[in-house]
Amino acid sequence: MLCVYDSLQDEGMVIADPATAADPDLKVLFEYWKRLRRPNGDAHYIDLDFTTLPRRLLPWIYLLQVERGEDIRLKVRTIGELVTQSIGIELRGRYLDEVKGAEETCRRMRFCVERKLPYRIRNTAKWDDVTVTSYEALVLPLCSEDGQVEYVLTVAKYDHVEPVAVCDSSLSALNAPMNLPRFTSSILDEGFAYWDRIRGDRRMPRFADIDAVDIPKLLPHALVLEVEPDPLDFRYRLIGEHVGTFVRKGLKGRSFREFDEKKPGNMIFDTLASVVYGKLPRFGRSSYAGENPKMQIFQEILLPLSDDGETVNRILIFAEFRDKRFKAR
Repeated sequence: MLCVYDSLQDEGMVIADPATAADPDLKVLFEYWKRLRRPNGDAHYIDLDFTTLPRRLLPWIYLLQVERGEDIRLKVRTIGELVTQSIGIELRGRYLDEVKGAEETCRRMRFCVERKLPYRIRNTAKWDDVTVTSYEALVLPLCSEDGQVEYVLTVAKYDHVEPVAVCDSSLSALNAPMNLPRFTSSILDEGFAYWDRIRGDRRMPRFADIDAVDIPKLLPHALVLEVEPDPLDFRYRLIGEHVGTFVRKGLKGRSFREFDEKKPGNMIFDTLASVVYGKLPRFGRSSYAGENPKMQIFQEILLPLSDDGETVNRILIFAEFRDKRFKAR
């Protein structure tokens, strides 16, 4: 396979085998992408799960959607905060071919799409007249069920960039109108603040408004439940790493009605139902009843999501398990 890469020159820059990446984080992402590959060799976008990626990678990742017409166009759908900080411009929602100076990047990305070929690049870029420090990047194709490349996943590590500090959110001004108690966890504070920010002036945000790279600290604590309306039920769609450590294995894809202890009439089911019908967040804290003897407290914030602004079709949950040393602030 190396001979393929050795034969590709891009104005003096070698498009290299991704296995030769120098940065250890790029190597981790390449191994992750290889694990996604199906027997035919394609990695599929539907199998991508940001919650299973190392959190340190999320600020460096961007995801481009492939649009096909007379020509292949790539639109930036998700971009990590450190990528934006590094290049000095906001690319989310923009087409690469509309960004001044991104012509060669577009050409390489289209090559990846047309050939389904992952590659590594080491380069210095200048986009929108902003000179970017040198970087090393991995470009990885993700296919749809029809075998065509649907998205391009990229991780770009820029030289001499310091991580951005993550600040705790203060919800004191928001608690009263939402009738929520003061939270005992920065995870719940930040989770609620993020939900409140992405909903804007709407009653609830959409699931599509959630961008995983914006909340790397929160992802391990996240769950997403899909709401099934008739009869009312809740199906596990996403389970973060922290939560997965303390809950029953194999829940993803299963519904609450499959378990006697979670059927209608149970406190868990009825609380979720109140979020669906009330269209408002709910906060809960209770004693932990799982198998880990060190954990004593379970707390969560339940946040409604709606595609049409009226009907709750998903619930975003941020949950935290704490041991007996935990003190409410």
